[in-house]
Amino acid sequence: TYTVTDITDGVLTLLIDSQCGTIFTFDTYITLEKEEDGEWVQVPFLEDAEWEDIAYELDDLKQTTEKYDLSAYFGELEDGTYRLTLSDISVEFSLPFAGSSST
Repeated sequence: TYTVTDITDGVLTLLIDSQCGTIFTFDTYITLEKEEDGEWVQVPFLEDAEWEDIAYELDDLKQTTEKYDLSAYFGELEDGTYRLTLSDISVEFSLPFAGSSST
């Protein structure tokens, strides 16, 4: 599961909790959607957004924390409800930040 634990100055802190019964593999590529009128709309990347192509492994029943600079990928975000997806798992959060929920 994913939990957004903090968003400060455009940097999102994500707690990744492996509960899958095996080694969980994830990468650094994220997508972001914003809820608009009940629909999820993809937030476009900035033209100069770049990722390092890195894969990570997390043992079952372990946790790790990763940071994602949303402002570097998407620019300044407006207030609203967002859904971040990483390795086919999503987590919703709101701006201003008030917590998150995994989906």
